[in-house]
Amino acid sequence: VFCSWERTITFTFLDQYGQGIPGVHAWLTNSDGILYDENITEENGQVIVKAPFNFKDPYTLRAEYKGFIIYNNELQKTIKKLNEQVDLELYDFSVTVTDTLGFPPGVGLTPLLVTSKDNKIIQLTPEGNEKGLYSFNDVLAGDYSLQINYGDFIDEIHVTVPETSSIIEMKFSAIFDLTIDLFDSKGNALADNTIEFVVSRDNRTVAQTKEKTVSLPPAQYTIYAYMKDALIAVKQVDLTNDKHLTVVTTVESLFPVILSMFLYALFGFFMILTLLKKFSLSSLLKCLAVLLIIMSFFQPWWLFTGSSTTVPAEKTTALYINPGMMIETIKYYGEISLNIAEMPDIFIMFLGAMLPVASLACFCLALGVILKKIQKKNYALILSIIAVVLLCFLLLSFYVGTTKLTETSIGAVQGEEALTTSIGSEDILLQSSWGFSSGFYFVFSAILVAALSLILDIRTRVMQKRKLLSLRS
Repeated sequence: VFCSWERTITFTFLDQYGQGIPGVHAWLTNSDGILYDENITEENGQVIVKAPFNFKDPYTLRAEYKGFIIYNNELQKTIKKLNEQVDLELYDFSVTVTDTLGFPPGVGLTPLLVTSKDNKIIQLTPEGNEKGLYSFNDVLAGDYSLQINYGDFIDEIHVTVPETSSIIEMKFSAIFDLTIDLFDSKGNALADNTIEFVVSRDNRTVAQTKEKTVSLPPAQYTIYAYMKDALIAVKQVDLTNDKHLTVVTTVESLFPVILSMFLYALFGFFMILTLLKKFSLSSLLKCLAVLLIIMSFFQPWWLFTGSSTTVPAEKTTALYINPGMMIETIKYYGEISLNIAEMPDIFIMFLGAMLPVASLACFCLALGVILKKIQKKNYALILSIIAVVLLCFLLLSFYVGTTKLTETSIGAVQGEEALTTSIGSEDILLQSSWGFSSGFYFVFSAILVAALSLILDIRTRVMQKRKLLSLRS
């Protein structure tokens, strides 16, 4: 057994101004690489390590600072306490980063100071970030690569310390495409090349264009859409990659109005023919059923409305089948915003199938009117029955599907209750009511009208057979 007294070894690490360097990690090993002691410097830059005194086995002290080996030497063999001083030159500098618009980065970034030393890659991170200003403190002299990595974008410049200026300017080159998809207030795609978009960031206009795709650096933006100088939509977006932005505007489509006027006029014409006894009452009722079904395409089938008695806030959610969308309208302190509400994919597919089924019912009714006019009454009757069955199936399916959808959100397909809703940054209590709306009841009325016309057709056929039998007898 070898016995010896303990040897105390003190090292002090100072910068060029005589200030202690905290954070230096020191390891004391023997010639076989066996670790005897380790320690880390504090504010005074001093580190103390201890080991048994041994003349035959020299010790080596290795010290690292921020990944750099700053001392790696065999220690002097002496019975005296060892007290050594190591001087280092450390430098501070700042990096100012701006994006392609000249703004500080609108997303979180961490510039890296990278170098290769002793067959390893060393990365230094900044100690602060304030509006695009990053500080690198206590950096050893040398050549470095200053890098910014964001997604697939890499920006890199060469930096020499200490020859570099105390403030380094760097450009953040990341840029993404923002494509704006416009919809009218009912959720129909809006194709209008006269709409102008004003893109704002930090209350400053950064772009003004009529193009629906604009390239911007990542950040949070506010998009204003104008039609003939009238504001039709406001939407905020966090742009962190190429993105399609759905914007629902306050624009009302004229097509439903024009189509409704045409159908009203056509129905009025058929009424006149009916009064002149050139058109049967059952055919007129079938035309009315078709009119009601087509009108339902442009009306909400389910509607939620809520308003607050304490703050100026209102919320309306309307479910349409043409297109199959749920449009959410919020009025909050005088500002109106419209959004497409999220729905399960399977329910969206279901809504997409409703329009073809309803259109097929309309076709069957219209074709039945034509066939009856050309004395194909048997086929006309069959088509009328098919139309009524399709409409009943459509209405029942919508009832079941909407019930399942609302059970997971507000609990019931129809009701009236005070509900808490998040609007803006507030949780607001809204006096709410919800349930089936005009589109649903239009189709329900169409079923009744079509069924009545079917009853009249059957009654007419029965009376004609009775009359034919009486003539034969």
